[in-house]
Amino acid sequence: MGTNSAAIYATRPWQIYGTGPSTQVTSGEAKFNENKRKELTAADIRFTTKGQTLYAFIMGWPDKPPVIEPLATKGKHFAGRVRNVELLGHQGKLKWSQDESGLKVQLPPEKPGSHAFALKIDGLDLQKQI
Repeated sequence: MGTNSAAIYATRPWQIYGTGPSTQVTSGEAKFNENKRKELTAADIRFTTKGQTLYAFIMGWPDKPPVIEPLATKGKHFAGRVRNVELLGHQGKLKWSQDESGLKVQLPPEKPGSHAFALKIDGLDLQKQI
């Protein structure tokens, strides 16, 4: 919690709460049925905002660079060009790119925690948030 506290406390929802396999509901599934909840993986991403900062929680440590599809330059959730991406709990700079498929982030080899990992994404126009 300490590492990701800036992305948790005093935040607001974004246009969508998340993306990934666990957000896909199959026919006949109840949305509030916890015993049928899918396990979260590195392919699952959740979002919060604070001011003009978007936080993207990667719900597991990925084996390959994550692609945040809702930030694709031609997607329906496009909120502008990203200016900077940081990994909370990591002191170094990250390599990243944004294109038609989404925001791609090269994560460091070491994990800054043991559960969810928060990316701090700056430069977007989040005025349209809910």
